[in-house]
Amino acid sequence: MTAIALVTFLVSYESLLSDQIFLADQVFLASLNPAQEGGETASIFWGVTEPVPLWNNWVHPRHLLHGRDVPQLDRTYDLEILHGTTTNALRRIAYLDQPASRGTWLGRVPQGWGFLQVIARPRVVDQHTRKGPVLPILNAPNLMHNPQIKEVGQVGDPATTLASVTGWPLLPRGEWSRNPGGPCPGESYIRFDWDGFSSSGQGHTEMEGEGVKIVPGRKYVVSGWLRADGAGGANLGVRFYDQTGKELGTSHSSPGLGPRGWFRFLQRLTRPPGPEASEEERAVYGAEHPRQYEASIPDRAAWMAPVIQLSDYVEWYSLFLGEED
Repeated sequence: MTAIALVTFLVSYESLLSDQIFLADQVFLASLNPAQEGGETASIFWGVTEPVPLWNNWVHPRHLLHGRDVPQLDRTYDLEILHGTTTNALRRIAYLDQPASRGTWLGRVPQGWGFLQVIARPRVVDQHTRKGPVLPILNAPNLMHNPQIKEVGQVGDPATTLASVTGWPLLPRGEWSRNPGGPCPGESYIRFDWDGFSSSGQGHTEMEGEGVKIVPGRKYVVSGWLRADGAGGANLGVRFYDQTGKELGTSHSSPGLGPRGWFRFLQRLTRPPGPEASEEERAVYGAEHPRQYEASIPDRAAWMAPVIQLSDYVEWYSLFLGEED
């Protein structure tokens, strides 16, 4: 059984555009992208961040990946990749000697919930060590149905409309294509252009995947890399249903995304403790729930389905919905 883990080394750069002011933080991001089968064998890759205008203050540059090579950074750093079950127990799982600005490494990542971090150690005198944020990940089987839309053609094929897509019963009308590039070097990504987009920027639409049964006592993680444009950008989340199929609400993983760079969405879904829960269980839930990536599963929820909202087009790589014991 295998899983693909993403460890993304992110370094921002000074923009050459004179009409915008960009943040110039140099940061490194670690995240996980499990394959369908789960497991510990992982493919780890790294890349460079997209500068973010200062006025776009809802998103931090350490969450944006532009997905292009930066040759001037090649072989100027050694990369250290850390993993741990808590943020205070990170240990080295890989050390890469003078890698390129983007690349892929095969290794092992433990199963289950955990955290990843990338540290870049300079090879040149006038640079300093760059530590990335410690970000949550889940290494587990992917429960999402057809996340990469197998009905879409090969890279380079013309965009096409699809009458239906396996695993996605609710789709707006539009054109699909598979394109080279994206967050991971050497990979491809899916693009969907909505036919109903208005040039005035008004309105939005949704696509919804097949439901996944919620197991009592389990936690769930929804994640993916998205890029979008339009007045409302795009968003990734889940929609909850009870046993009868009644909708109970939708939980989104972050604010709508604008056009600059690839953004890593992640949300951890937990059912709040019931009246029979112990004080310790309530304390643990109370400590976790305020975190930005934590959200609640409604009491009567029996199923959840992935939902993507968009207002013009959306591009994605590595959609994931996993279960945590």
